[in-house]
Amino acid sequence: NALCRIIDFDFDIVAPFDEINTILQAIMVPLSQMEVFKKTCDRGTPQQEAADICQKVNQCAECFLMDCYMGMAPMVGSPREVAAACIALALRYTRRQLPLVGICEVIAKAIPTLPVHRVQPVLEECLYIFKCQIQSKKAQSVRLTLTSGHAGTIPHVPIAHSTGTKRKRQDELLEPLREPFMKGIGSSHGMAKAQRTSSP
Repeated sequence: NALCRIIDFDFDIVAPFDEINTILQAIMVPLSQMEVFKKTCDRGTPQQEAADICQKVNQCAECFLMDCYMGMAPMVGSPREVAAACIALALRYTRRQLPLVGICEVIAKAIPTLPVHRVQPVLEECLYIFKCQIQSKKAQSVRLTLTSGHAGTIPHVPIAHSTGTKRKRQDELLEPLREPFMKGIGSSHGMAKAQRTSSP
């Protein structure tokens, strides 16, 4: 008891979740000035559309952030860099026309302490996790098909998540577009595939 009182355990630890909203607010103006983003705006001005998608991007970034804890991403970068990488993925998910490199450049322009070369390694780790999830679900579907005896159908089996209802909401939000999303970004940003396959 005395030792616990001495240590106090009064820590104020910064988590990536704490950084998402701050980074998002900082990049809204530079994002609305991005030429590729302007071309995707067909319902209003770029400023209005950037504000409209802000909440959805925030939710998607939180979903990507929960996924990234299944891999090495939090070990690769600081909490702020991890949050920035998840925001970049969320923006790419929300507006498919936006290139990931361009989004990272917008973030770097708005927040100089988050340059592209610091965010990109975290981004690649997040993408690697995403790719592994897709491959795992494909393998599970194949196994279920083989054991069910119906080669033409793949039964849907709900996956239980230890993180509860929030994680369930994450799957509902991301699942319909997971595979086409990966097809659009997998090849252009390098997953360090050679390194991973050659490692023991």
